[in-house]
Amino acid sequence: MNNSKNKQIADLFASCFEFDNFEKKERAKSFKCPNMGNCQVRINNKISKENDPIYTSSLGDDDTKVMVVAEAPSASGGHSVFISGKFDSFCGEQTGKSPLQIVKQFVKENYHGTIPYFTDVIKCGVFNQNKENKKILKKRASYCIDQFLLKEIEIINPEIILCFGNTAYNALNGKYRAKCIKLLHYGRNANLNLSDNDKKNIVWKIQAGHLKADSIKLSDLESINKLIR
Repeated sequence: MNNSKNKQIADLFASCFEFDNFEKKERAKSFKCPNMGNCQVRINNKISKENDPIYTSSLGDDDTKVMVVAEAPSASGGHSVFISGKFDSFCGEQTGKSPLQIVKQFVKENYHGTIPYFTDVIKCGVFNQNKENKKILKKRASYCIDQFLLKEIEIINPEIILCFGNTAYNALNGKYRAKCIKLLHYGRNANLNLSDNDKKNIVWKIQAGHLKADSIKLSDLESINKLIR
């Protein structure tokens, strides 16, 4: 369908990213972001105005009502790649290889078997989120929200936005008709001995209202409750 959500998303990103087929998992052929120099993108831990950053947005089911929004893709791998494609092919079906597979499983298990649309607030890779200059991150987030994220939300028209981390939640909560739910970021254990399955089956379910905390008997439940308040 020419007017499908996936087609509209591909057209949106075509202004900056050139793909042969946005719906397939592949590297972009070129990147032309007009704000790249101002954002001071880091490549291999060096500020660069020429090298390409990383982009990880992935398409979901065309009729999905669920968006997953994280902070930014990681650039710590040291290689500049653009990843497009559908979320199911991006994650694959084997468990244990990627935290994003656990995210996909969580959504499918709790939201009518749907595969969500996945994106980041900041589209370019962040080398080290703890050490990255906060003013630079704020500037990059502001541009990406206006250039892409608001339009992505308009196209997907979600009922639920699952926000992994404070950056996504603070940027979106209370600003749209969609219900925003803040979840513990899939990439950190928050100093707790939590596996990916602990997050999927316990922490995220409590945060999303699918599980009552008083039904769980864990020695570290008190710590978990403090974490997710």
